[in-house]
Amino acid sequence: MEPDCNTPLLKPDDAVIRCINTEEENSSDSSGSDNQSNTKRRTRLPFHYPHVHRNARVRREAGSDSIATYQRYRYYNKLTDPTIDTLSIPDHVIPQSFFFPFASIIRPIAKQRSIITIFSIWNTMMGSSLLSIPWAIQQAGFGCGIAILISMGCLCFYTAYRIVGLRSLAELPSSAVEFPDLCRHLLGPWAERGATFFSLIPLFGGAVVYWVLMSNFLYFIGVYVYGLIESYIHGTNSSHIINTTYPDVYCPSSYPVNLTLNLLSSTGNSTMDPFYKYWSMDGTIPFYIAVVFAPIVSMKSPGFFSKLNAFGTLSIVYFIIFIIAKGIIWGVHFDTVDPTSISYVHLFKNTFPVLVGTLSLSFFIHNCVLSIMRNQKKPENNGRDLAIAYVLVGATYLIIGGVFFVTFPFEKSCIEDNLLNNFRSNDVMAMITRAFLLFQMWTLYPLIVYILRVQVMHFLFGTIYPSWKPVLALNAFVLTICILFNIYLPKVGTIIRYCGAISGLAYIFTLPCVTYMKALKDKKQLTLWTKVIHYFIILIGICNFISQFLMRNN
Repeated sequence: MEPDCNTPLLKPDDAVIRCINTEEENSSDSSGSDNQSNTKRRTRLPFHYPHVHRNARVRREAGSDSIATYQRYRYYNKLTDPTIDTLSIPDHVIPQSFFFPFASIIRPIAKQRSIITIFSIWNTMMGSSLLSIPWAIQQAGFGCGIAILISMGCLCFYTAYRIVGLRSLAELPSSAVEFPDLCRHLLGPWAERGATFFSLIPLFGGAVVYWVLMSNFLYFIGVYVYGLIESYIHGTNSSHIINTTYPDVYCPSSYPVNLTLNLLSSTGNSTMDPFYKYWSMDGTIPFYIAVVFAPIVSMKSPGFFSKLNAFGTLSIVYFIIFIIAKGIIWGVHFDTVDPTSISYVHLFKNTFPVLVGTLSLSFFIHNCVLSIMRNQKKPENNGRDLAIAYVLVGATYLIIGGVFFVTFPFEKSCIEDNLLNNFRSNDVMAMITRAFLLFQMWTLYPLIVYILRVQVMHFLFGTIYPSWKPVLALNAFVLTICILFNIYLPKVGTIIRYCGAISGLAYIFTLPCVTYMKALKDKKQLTLWTKVIHYFIILIGICNFISQFLMRNN
């Protein structure tokens, strides 16, 4: 058979000349047939990009040897699965005539070291629930709370570890890069849709919690600044007004509302001041924030705020130093013997599911752990790095929760779901902490809304930015829900535990176990004990979800 353009091992020069002449003849046809032939021929070649060399005749310049190499590549490429790189052409075999000048500016994605991966996971999990850990431990009792914190950390690590190793276990294609993709390959499209839906709940809950906390921090910072101005104008001093052993901290539940707000003012003046009429935590401030964020969340890409995300690590470090410093100043207030003591500590309380629900969000990394570990320099260390990250996160929660709980100088039931609410507004260290956290959340909130918008738009329309109308409608809906929660239910701990229980039921307790058992079943390695253990984990998630509705809001 005489060789032609379709011969996979094309070599003779005369066949190459015939191919080129055939192309020239085809190029002289009518515009309609030319467009049709070009459409068929414009498949992406392995040596160049058609949109870059649109008007260049690369094949003519390549010569017979290069064209033969290309034809052999096409032939070998059809012998294996396209997702497998076994027979991909090596770089040194590609003819130099197919390289173009712009190739030098295209850099491969940098591989990250283990230390970067570990702290990325740590920084991602250190969210708003950090402020609620002491309150959640108080709801469970100190002894029970520490045991649950360690147990939940181990359980969440195990299910996250199953997600990390699932693709290699099930031998899924490299195109499955996210957990919903893995669910689709193993369980079907319904599992992918379910995983996508439940991944939106932590984002939506995080947006609401951040909004409530931003309003809270902004209020206290404004009160602090207003108090300084009043002190300067009227010459008053707050040191003689607050006459307690611990002037920087108080128990909000022990004071009436008016007296509590009076204590927040560093000058002790009446809160009927016109300033508080226009500076209200659950009245005016949520709308002030909405005016600022309405145009920001409508941006197509909040790249500027992602550059400031590294500032969050400094905020967390300062927050840990702040808690340890306050603990040293207060001293230990821990008594398990005398129930009449102000420092009496319950070791167990039947409201412990509150802590389980809170920790379900505190240890939640399952929807993005594959994205964080995708560019690992040494993928074989994924399990080790994930374990180290969880140890660091658990240690951080133990330090914050344990130190604040043990050293809190009043009754432990006074601990608020936002521990900064236990500090008066005239405390300098607390004000600095609020300023740090406010800036962090100010930069994170647009990113959270952007990720939420991308997932919702892609889920509904198949594109991340269909038009400005659905984007505007979604942003208006999110901001409205945040404002309503800020006004009617500004309970950070309650929002966190419900979001954690709902999303954790799917992402922590159910889907990782079901997909792992399905992968083992396909390989005929599923045993009875494996079923028992993983069904028990699913049962824990169901009980955690149901119990949240049985807990009374204190």
